[in-house]
Amino acid sequence: PLDPAAPPFLSAQATVGRWVLGRNRPKLPPPAAVAVRNVAVVSGVYAGHDGWERLVEAEAEAADLGRLYGASAVNAATREILELIAGRTSAELLHFAVHGNWEVQQAPEGLVLVDGRTLNPLVIRGSRMQGAPFVFLNACQVGSGRQLLGDYAGMAEAFLFAGAAGVVAPIWSIDDQIARELALRFYDQAFGQTPPAE
Repeated sequence: PLDPAAPPFLSAQATVGRWVLGRNRPKLPPPAAVAVRNVAVVSGVYAGHDGWERLVEAEAEAADLGRLYGASAVNAATREILELIAGRTSAELLHFAVHGNWEVQQAPEGLVLVDGRTLNPLVIRGSRMQGAPFVFLNACQVGSGRQLLGDYAGMAEAFLFAGAAGVVAPIWSIDDQIARELALRFYDQAFGQTPPAE
C-alpha cells in the first residue's frame, strides 16, 4: 500500500478515474480543472407514466443545489435538455437528477425524461457541448457501458465525446435518498479543497 493507514483498496490508496479509449475516443488529455461559475440542474416531476415513479428526493436535490450553489433549474424534458447541451443555458456544471435506464430490454436506454421520452447516448454523442462542462448524471445505471461496433459506448462516453470535461455516473441502480445525500456531499467537498476525482 502507498498509505498503510488507508484501507487496502486501490481507490482508497490513489485517485482513480477512467477515460474512454478506443478508435473514436474523446480528445486527450482530459482537462485537469473546470472553473465553475454557473450550475444547471436538470430535474422534474414524473407523473407516473410508463411505470416511472416520482423522484421526490431528486426534486429536493435540485432545490438544494439551487439554494446552495445558485443552480439554474432545467426541466427534464427533451427540448430543454437539448438546448442546455447546445449551450443555450450557460453552465460549466450540468447536474442531472432523473431516472436512468441501461441494459433493461423492456425500455429504451438512457436518461428517462418527464415528457415520456428517453435521451439516449447517440443523441448526446451527436451533440457538441459548449465550454467543456463537468457532468454529474445522478440516475440509475447510466455509468454502464458496452461495446458498439467495436468501440466503447454508453452515456458517460457520449457526454465525453460531445465535449464534457468529466462525468460522474453510477453503474448500478441507486436509492433516491442516498443519491441525493451523495450528490450534496460530493459538491460540498468538490467546491471545497478536494478535487472531484478524490
